[in-house]
Amino acid sequence: MTIEIKPLPNTIGGEVLGLDLSKDIDSDTADRLYTAWQSAGIMLFRSIGTTPERQLNLSRVFGELEVHPIENIRLEDYPELIWLANK
Repeated sequence: MTIEIKPLPNTIGGEVLGLDLSKDIDSDTADRLYTAWQSAGIMLFRSIGTTPERQLNLSRVFGELEVHPIENIRLEDYPELIWLANK
């Protein structure tokens, strides 16, 4: 998969462009994402709304996941994910 990691202007972090979560994340892409995260500290993924399974696959690129300690905000059937909303 071809991705671009663009430095965020006037700040720390990088924006990931071209990531298609409808496809498996190959090991080269995973390595690039992990290395960029280690270097930049913050990674921005715009408009990647997707399924919980795909979100978990992306999250696992950055390490082992843990069950969130606050039970009432966990996503049902996905205890590693939480639901945050801007209401």
